Amino acid sequence: MNELRRRVQWVSGSPRRVHFYNGGMLRQRERAGRWAEVVDPYVVRPEQWPVWRTIWDSLNSWDSLLDRTGSLPHVLDVESVRPMPAFDHSFDQSLEALCLGRAREILAEQKPIRVFWSGGIDSTLVLTSFLMAGAPLDQLELIFTRDSVTEYPTFLSEHAPAALRRTEVTTFPHHNFVPDQRAHEFLDLPCMGDFIDPKVLNVTGGLGDKLFNSHGFLSRFKYASAFEPFERVVPRPLIAATEALMQASPLPIRTVSNFTWWLQLALDYQGELLQILAGISGASVAAQRKALRVFYDTAGFQQWALHHRDRLATDDPARLKLEAKQIIFTYTGDERYLNEKRKSGSLKFRKTPNVAWDEPILFILSDGSAVRPGALSST
Repeated sequence: MNELRRRVQWVSGSPRRVHFYNGGMLRQRERAGRWAEVVDPYVVRPEQWPVWRTIWDSLNSWDSLLDRTGSLPHVLDVESVRPMPAFDHSFDQSLEALCLGRAREILAEQKPIRVFWSGGIDSTLVLTSFLMAGAPLDQLELIFTRDSVTEYPTFLSEHAPAALRRTEVTTFPHHNFVPDQRAHEFLDLPCMGDFIDPKVLNVTGGLGDKLFNSHGFLSRFKYASAFEPFERVVPRPLIAATEALMQASPLPIRTVSNFTWWLQLALDYQGELLQILAGISGASVAAQRKALRVFYDTAGFQQWALHHRDRLATDDPARLKLEAKQIIFTYTGDERYLNEKRKSGSLKFRKTPNVAWDEPILFILSDGSAVRPGALSST
């Protein structure tokens, strides 16, 4: 596809625009000068490569980053499915009210519900929200792994109703724990997305980091620097690459905490919204996407984050997501969890692109097509 045809496709609003891309694979191929082999039909602004390369490399990000404010044109033909909402000055809902309201909204669809529980703070708040909202237990099913129980060992045994249906699944493990020489041992394991049942509602705790801030980003720039002026800490190339994005914030960006929080909410929202689909086997994710409910994907939760940004800011990892832990505490009474639980890596939804044997999804398109590198390069 030549440059003119590519741009005409983008301008005309192709029904097969990119909604998700594998940022790690994109980085690999761009670094090796091989990106044209697999992504050329979807590149509409090649001149933007330096900007996005700086962002990916500075953050060491493998994610599907996209600016929801529209300030940073993307190198790919990516459609924003959740543009940044305007700041609502009249907003005054509490986090607990939002959680209970969201749970009741999903329950009102009157379908069986699968709650994907990683054992982490975000998904535990999802599950407790359903229970606090009075969800009929015969409407709920808990999907979890052995790692879920390891992360919160006492939740199922001491706090979850005995009648709650529980299904333990075995998935492809976190790729950081899979040496390439042992990768063949796990090749046949499914990813978490393969457990999405199109006949029911499948609820995940994705997007929690977008509300509270990124443990990964804060760790990268050091928690102790959270309240420092960001210009003193953030690398200058990243500041230059994201200048327009910072100016688009409805709140002034002054500190490292402000900077990392806005990056999460503005850049990494759509990628996390769809990431569980990127681990699905098969050529289409349309049915699973229709049946997916990402719990925190509402305008209300985003407004709450905008209005509480400075109150949420912390230089103490134990206080990150404290408001979420406080709601969980109202249900469990677990003081140790409230005081000691910290953010840790949750379930990884897709296989790593680090090893040659893997053929992960490169793109999810707007029509539900799942594009893998081999299929694209052969067309």
